[in-house]
Amino acid sequence: MVNFTVDKQHFELLKELYIRGLKDHGAEQPFQHTLYYLAVLLAEQEWTKDELLDATDHITLEKFEAFVPQLLSKMHVESLIYGNLTKAEALESVRLVQSKLTADPTNRGNRTLVPLLPKQLLPYREINLEEGCHFLYEVEDHHHKSSCTQVYYPSGLQSTDSDMQLDLLVQIISEPSITVLRTKEQLGYIVFCGVQRSNGAQGLTVIVQGLRHPQYVEERIDACMESMLERLVDMPDDELNRHKTSLAAHRLKKPNTMTSLFKVFWNEISTQQYNFDRVTNDVAYLMKINKEQIINFFKEDEVQELNVY
Repeated sequence: MVNFTVDKQHFELLKELYIRGLKDHGAEQPFQHTLYYLAVLLAEQEWTKDELLDATDHITLEKFEAFVPQLLSKMHVESLIYGNLTKAEALESVRLVQSKLTADPTNRGNRTLVPLLPKQLLPYREINLEEGCHFLYEVEDHHHKSSCTQVYYPSGLQSTDSDMQLDLLVQIISEPSITVLRTKEQLGYIVFCGVQRSNGAQGLTVIVQGLRHPQYVEERIDACMESMLERLVDMPDDELNRHKTSLAAHRLKKPNTMTSLFKVFWNEISTQQYNFDRVTNDVAYLMKINKEQIINFFKEDEVQELNVY
């Protein structure tokens, strides 16, 4: 990284592949487009594929070569070392990396490395949708005969209680809602009901891809969610306890590989939440949730929605 030199032929090849990837976005499946547009709409700052594509006209080898040292002139380092090392060995590894980053490639001493300011370390944020509002974003797809409808019900910022109530809600309604939308009403061949989490915010999302008109599908999704409320109200306590036990067992299942556990740890760092005891805390709260809580959470979750199709 520090002594990086750019090969002109390799640069042009990678730039061409990058541009091709941006252009190929339009040919992706409709459900992939709804996920993409939802992320763009909710993010505080996000560049669209078209904006990135327009910017490639200004990328030259000379500008890229000037950008690399500029990028490395300001830095914030957070490290995670997980495995067969002692604390002293881990700290030494970090010091080694930092010394390389501050070294002058010309061997004339150390480079001037400026730490990032606190205001430059703010976590990524999402738009807070107003309560009681219904937002719609519609895009025409010229590549596929099928269409996709995604309905997103935001539930706010992540926390132990909202995380577990949302996960438990999905555990209860996911299978029956998919049965209604895909099997009974045959609205589409791709149907999903689950949790959407990004940038510290979260919500319930329902996706249906098929040949029906998106507006009709949206109406049926809303009707399906209303029926799920009735299901929650009529649910016996023993069924609720089975769902809680099943979800707890899933959350307590240990990762099969070191890489999987590493990703769990690194996610806490990258999102700046640092809740390394998340599973233990979440499951302890999960087992205390009662039916009234989950019903109230579901009602509040449906106060506002964002539709993409």
